[in-house]
Amino acid sequence: MDKTRMIWIGLAALIAVPVLAQTGAITPPTIKPAGPAKPAENPPEPSKEAVAAQAMIDTALKKIDKDIKRETNVWQFKLGARQVIVITDPVAERMRIMVPIGDADLLDQDLLKRLMQANFDSALDARYAIAQDVLWGTFIHPLTSLDEKGFASGLAQAIAVADNFGGSFSSGAVVFGGGDSTRLQAQELLELLKKKAEDEKKNVI
Repeated sequence: MDKTRMIWIGLAALIAVPVLAQTGAITPPTIKPAGPAKPAENPPEPSKEAVAAQAMIDTALKKIDKDIKRETNVWQFKLGARQVIVITDPVAERMRIMVPIGDADLLDQDLLKRLMQANFDSALDARYAIAQDVLWGTFIHPLTSLDEKGFASGLAQAIAVADNFGGSFSSGAVVFGGGDSTRLQAQELLELLKKKAEDEKKNVI
């Protein structure tokens, strides 16, 4: 079984399996879709490659759920407990995956700093971002150079950074060297083990 098919099978399984409660203490926001944009008088035509890439995304998403709906250049759907928005701009040849995490106003300075550290090393190709007072897990990529494997990986990473907010802040098992995440995760693990040992000692006494 090739890697791309394994990624799609894993994502499809999320529909039937509820996502575990998040360690971050912020509530996912209600997403208000933007109103329709005013069409340009002479809109530029997208390239054939961009149109083909959009068709690839539509086909790929329907491998997860055949009932996923597309409205022009936007797909909105749920994977487990996560809302996902995929937006393409075929003229600018860009693609964006967005997964809302929670209210950005509830982030303190320590968390904001931690998100920037994660963007350097553990978020990999995904990113934490803030827009419209919402904290998002995102994946952004040129549209025409995106293949199904890359799209599947980007979708998985965007969901992972949302799920791992407040924990590992990671989009996968790999962490880029030279950052702070590995050191901070090790410190958190030591603190957890220390607390566990102290609790067990109290129980013995």
